[in-house]
Amino acid sequence: MDAPNAFIGKTTMPTPAELSADLVDSIANERGLDEKRNSLKPTYGWNLTLKSKTRRIVYLGPCVGCSRVPHVLSDRAVAAASASNLL
Repeated sequence: MDAPNAFIGKTTMPTPAELSADLVDSIANERGLDEKRNSLKPTYGWNLTLKSKTRRIVYLGPCVGCSRVPHVLSDRAVAAASASNLL
């Protein structure tokens, strides 16, 4: 599925409400993750990265009608997540 980023062309940072803050807050607060909003340039739109210390755990890319949520995990992190209650 190739959905465009919901914030393409927006030059100001989206508000927490625009980024579905309830979802983000619940994920970040439950797991103690830090949030960082980022945009390389207006043609790419905005994304939100959730980090644990210096490790990026997930990128949230709001799109029109859906969101992209790729997870960034090393082999070791995949094994640890599989052994925990995360999945």
